Amino acid sequence: MRRFEAFLADIVLDIDTKKCMPEAMLRRSFEFMKENPNLVRLGAWAQLEGDAAPWSGEMEASDSFSRMFSAAQEGGTVRKHLDPKLLTILMEGLMFSWWEHREIYLRLHEGTIESNKMDEEVLEAMVEVFLKGTLRVRASQLAYLFPGTRSEAPNPQTNLRLSQDV
Repeated sequence: MRRFEAFLADIVLDIDTKKCMPEAMLRRSFEFMKENPNLVRLGAWAQLEGDAAPWSGEMEASDSFSRMFSAAQEGGTVRKHLDPKLLTILMEGLMFSWWEHREIYLRLHEGTIESNKMDEEVLEAMVEVFLKGTLRVRASQLAYLFPGTRSEAPNPQTNLRLSQDV
């Protein structure tokens, strides 16, 4: 558990602020989960026993993620109408879902993807989907395709698009 506390305390240290912070945080968290597989088991066991109290450092880590998303919004790399706390929940959900069900997915997809490369491929897909979405349109086209949605045009300084093949 001390390893988890130390990770949560240092989660944003040593990240190059010139890089995409959400991507760096997602990658760092994914690697931590990969190196500490018992964390998911401990969390699941605690929930089975009815213990939903946050672990030491968990709230601080969640706040760090939310602040990171807020800073990315101010910098123009993340759309401003998205709630940073909800983005944190979604990012954590992507990660925990993979690590909680990893063995099942490996059995289901046996032979289609080399199991030793599956973690890396899942991480790359998470980064791609979380940061760029799945649609093959630009953000400015979303309002036309989905009336009633809120979208902002991409910030030209960030050079981020929803898809590379648009």
